[in-house]
Amino acid sequence: MTHYVVIGNGVAGTKAATAIRGVDAAAEITILSADDRPFYLRPKLADFIAGKIPEPAVAGKQPDFYTRNGIKLRLNTLVAGLDTSKQQIKLADGTSVSYDSLLIASGGRPAKPAFPGSDLDGVVTLKTFADAQALKAQLSRGKRVMILGEGLLGLEMARACREAGAEVTYLLRGERFWPEVLDDDSAALVERRLQDKSIVLRPSSGVSEALGSAGRLRYLILTDGATVPADLLCVGIGLVPDIDFLQGSGIAAGRGVIVDEALATNLSGVYA
Repeated sequence: MTHYVVIGNGVAGTKAATAIRGVDAAAEITILSADDRPFYLRPKLADFIAGKIPEPAVAGKQPDFYTRNGIKLRLNTLVAGLDTSKQQIKLADGTSVSYDSLLIASGGRPAKPAFPGSDLDGVVTLKTFADAQALKAQLSRGKRVMILGEGLLGLEMARACREAGAEVTYLLRGERFWPEVLDDDSAALVERRLQDKSIVLRPSSGVSEALGSAGRLRYLILTDGATVPADLLCVGIGLVPDIDFLQGSGIAAGRGVIVDEALATNLSGVYA
């Protein structure tokens, strides 16, 4: 019996496990997930934060999905490394999992800002349901929220915080929104939508430093020299591949895992 192991319980990992079951009814299939809950719909996290949908609506699969498909899901399971010569996955708790065929579908994690004070309580990102719960718990009407990062994640955080009743200011690095991707007309449309929601736009403004007291964010020093009060800073400056555990494994990687047209890595039996 072949043991297929998937690292990651997002869309790619879940779809892959389902597809494997479709072609190999006898296989043993294990999904390793660092998350604390089964597959859920990340695009719905903003609506959950805003209070528009309840927690159960974020779930992406029926409760019996894994048992019905014969998939073993291991939650709260952090991968620490790979021993590809022995075909073993080393876990953070000191144990290991053997595999015959491995799929790396670990996705990305939010990029961390580099300015001083970025580790203060109140500087937040959004990737997991736990992140959404934490952000929702900190939001209340009148909270002063700053958004850093132009893109879909920043937009969703801005919308969620505003619909939850917070006062939201969007910091734009340039004179208009997301110039690397949007033309002038598209950027103007997005800006009008933001302003229609009473979100304040602050062009040519980044963050130089975050200041706080008792470990909690209180002020931001912006790149234009201004010091502004802030209760929360939502950071959505992009994702980086979550593949630190591949160090020393022999699997070729650059900006991400390097694969061929069949999604195979340079090592036999390992895909991404």
